[in-house]
Amino acid sequence: MAVALALTLPEICGGIAFPEIVKHYRYGRVMLDRQKNPTRDVGTQYIRWFDEYAGDHFKYGKG
Repeated sequence: MAVALALTLPEICGGIAFPEIVKHYRYGRVMLDRQKNPTRDVGTQYIRWFDEYAGDHFKYGKG
């Protein structure tokens, strides 16, 4: 249970903190889902949230 929460929390928070991060086609147009809403770029949101809010707690050493 704890592992599922630990992996899900950054995804949820990333979507809230960075709603502007959406998927784009190669030529720049925003991808839309079936309801014509922009498709979230979950991976980028997850990484950005982790880097901004949790990354410092996982760094080690002085370099």
